Parts: sequence; structure tokens; C-alpha cells
Amino acid sequence: MGSVIENLTTMYILLIALVGLLLYAAYIIMHVHNTRSRAAKKYKIGKRLIKELANQYVKLNRMYEDEEQQTKPIMARDVIANLEDR
Repeated sequence: MGSVIENLTTMYILLIALVGLLLYAAYIIMHVHNTRSRAAKKYKIGKRLIKELANQYVKLNRMYEDEEQQTKPIMARDVIANLEDR
């Protein structure tokens, strides 16, 4: 009778350990999935912000070029414009 009780106790301990490992594996899988989805969402937002920033830099560069053209003397503007047209 004593060996039967020992075998049942050992079986319950192994069963509890197996259930614990399965629950841990399920937790890890859910955690990785949630982390991946959050990272993908932040990546999309970051990519959009970088694109908007690049567009703003292009506009700013055009503004600087226009301002540079406007601050040149009128005669120099005509000479540069003629050279660019060729």
C-alpha cells in the first residue's frame, strides 16, 4: 500500500510539473505575440513620422533656396537663371 501511495504522489508531482510547464509555454507564446504586435504598431507610427519629417525638411530646403535667390542682386539672379536654363 505504501508503494502505491508513493507512486500516486510521484505521478501527481509530475502531472503538476507538466501542467505548470504547459501554462508557462502558453504564457510565453502570448507574451511574444503581444510584444510583436505592439512593436509593429510603434514601427508603423515611427515610419509615418519619419516620412512626415522628411517632407518637412524638403519644404524647408526649398524655402531656404527661394530665400537665397531673393537675397541675391537682381543682375545675379538673371545670370544664374540663364545658366540653369541651358
